[in-house]
Parts: sequence; structure tokens; C-alpha cells
Amino acid sequence: MWICPGAGAMPRTIGAVLVLCLLAAPVVRGDDDVNWRDRVTLIASERLRGEFVDWFRPRQRTPAPDVHRYSFIASQLRAGLSVVLPHVQLTLVAQDTRLGNVPDDASLAPPAGNLGPGAVYYANTKQRTQGEPFLKLGFLTFRRAGLAATVGRYEYRDGLETVPGDPALSALKRTRIAERLVGPFDFTHVTRSFDGVRLAYDRPGWNVTMIGTRPTQGGFEVSANRELDLTLAGAALTLKRLPVAPPADVRLFYLYYRDGRDGVLKVDNRPLRSARRTTRRSRSIPPAGTG
Repeated sequence: MWICPGAGAMPRTIGAVLVLCLLAAPVVRGDDDVNWRDRVTLIASERLRGEFVDWFRPRQRTPAPDVHRYSFIASQLRAGLSVVLPHVQLTLVAQDTRLGNVPDDASLAPPAGNLGPGAVYYANTKQRTQGEPFLKLGFLTFRRAGLAATVGRYEYRDGLETVPGDPALSALKRTRIAERLVGPFDFTHVTRSFDGVRLAYDRPGWNVTMIGTRPTQGGFEVSANRELDLTLAGAALTLKRLPVAPPADVRLFYLYYRDGRDGVLKVDNRPLRSARRTTRRSRSIPPAGTG
């Protein structure tokens, strides 16, 4: 079963892709010595996975004794291409996520809530079989003299603007530091992308990266072509090496987050009985830190 994305989302996405292609066309035509076999990479992958869930047994009364135990199947199909020229890269990737046998009895009333990932998928669509095609990646990147400018739909992993050359630091950064605050949510079958601009200036000893973006729906919601009413912006300075010092990786960063969704209960650490229950207006959170 194919379900079309929201009426307004697909035309905007197709329009953005066409603009990217038009911007890339003059650059491509200007390179007469292009060997297309070396420049074009076809992208195709299919991930089929079955999940067997044995969640925490709820204390409250349930419709059946084993609602916290279930299984479902998921397919993640991706297809696209990437064209890499000396100073420009164009990447287009489409994705189709399909979920089957999602449990319809594992979403309980508070305090138990959704019992595991399958219940969360069902809570978003109210369908046991669900799926939808969408544009996963559609971006154009210009590179010259250490400067890279990306516009379109891309993936961003907070904390992974650079990868250390030292194997121990690289493993630590990938597994413990990256995506603490922002990431593509690869744990889910749908994942998430970001629509906007990313600027990066890279030198042997340091890197500066800036973003201005709006995340797509994604996550546990199969309608991933739509944007969330969120504004995300930030900058990160990474020092790859320090004078006369062992291997190091120092990062200073700033992130601005604004949630403009009305009627959505905001997540914070105040008690549920306090003002948190009534905080449903737009909210800005400007965290900053070091890593």
C-alpha cells in the first residue's frame, strides 16, 4: 500500500530538488573532461529486519496478559545517486519504509504509555501496516579551498563535524559524544533529515561548522517528507590538535532550538503536576557548551 505524503510537502520537496539540479547544471556542463564512470555513484540498499520485543510488564490492567511481548517486521529501501565533481557534489536519495504486524494493543493509557518501539510506530499512524516513500537526501555541496557550503536536505550529526585521526579518540567520539543533542535518529526505520544550510571551513588544525535548518518529521513517524515546526541553528569550533600535546579533540559549540508547535506538551524536567502540563506555547532553548 502506497500512501502519498502531505499535499503541501511533496510539491515543495520536488521544487527544491529541481532547483538543486538547475544550480548544478552549469557547473556540470563547464567540466568538459568529466569521466562519468568515476564521478557518478549509484546508491541502493535494502534493510529487512524483524524485531522481537519483550518490554517491561505494566502494573496496570491490560487487555491481554502479554501485550508487552510482540514482534513486527520492517523494510528500509533506499535508492539514489551521487555526482561528485571537482568543486561540487549533488546527492539525491529516496527512501521507502514499510512496517508490518505493528501491535495495536501495546499503547496503553498513562502511566504505562507505549510499550516499546512497535507501540510508538502505531501511536503515530493507528495502522498495523504502514509505510510511505519520501526524499531522504537532496542536497548540493560546493567545495573550494577548505570551504564547504551545503544547501538542501542533508543529515547532520552533532559532535561529528570532524573525525579524529587517533583511533581511540575516533571510536570515543563516534560512540559516546556524537549525536548527544542532534542526529538523524538512525535507530528507527524511518530516520530523520534536515532541510537548510550547512557551512564548514576546515583546516589541518581546526574546523568551524555552522548550520541553520528545520528537521523533518521522521523518527517513529513514516510521513517523513514533512518538516517539523522547529528551528535549529548552531555553530561548532573543533580543535583537532594542540601545540606540544598528545592527541586531543576539543570542541566549543552553541545550539539554538525553537519549538513552534502549538498544542504539543513540551518535554522538560519539571514535575508533571506543575506548570509543565500547561506549557504548550512556542518555546526557545539556547544551550551552549564544550566537548
